[in-house]
Amino acid sequence: MKKLFILTTALFVLSASVVYAQTAEKTETAKKTNNAGRNMGQVFDKKDTNGDGYISYDEYIVYTKIRFEEMDSNDDEKISRDEARAARNKMKKKIKGKVKKFQQNKSVDQE
Repeated sequence: MKKLFILTTALFVLSASVVYAQTAEKTETAKKTNNAGRNMGQVFDKKDTNGDGYISYDEYIVYTKIRFEEMDSNDDEKISRDEARAARNKMKKKIKGKVKKFQQNKSVDQE
């Protein structure tokens, strides 16, 4: 009888710790989702230049033109493979920096 009681108690404690871990993981995922949503809102607001809550065709074209001009480093109104590669590498570097910053913030939050 004692063995059954000990086994049942151990299973209960183990189950409770699994539920706690899953709850903590869901909370962390929710925080990430909220941050991603906030970032998406910032990107949307940047493109919605007149602030009406919509990105019109003209606003989209303006944003695309700005991105094109950023990629066209020699201003010849063409994007070469080298320019496209350089733009991609620049974006990857920017993303890596944001990921690193996020990971640093995450580790500080966990302390």
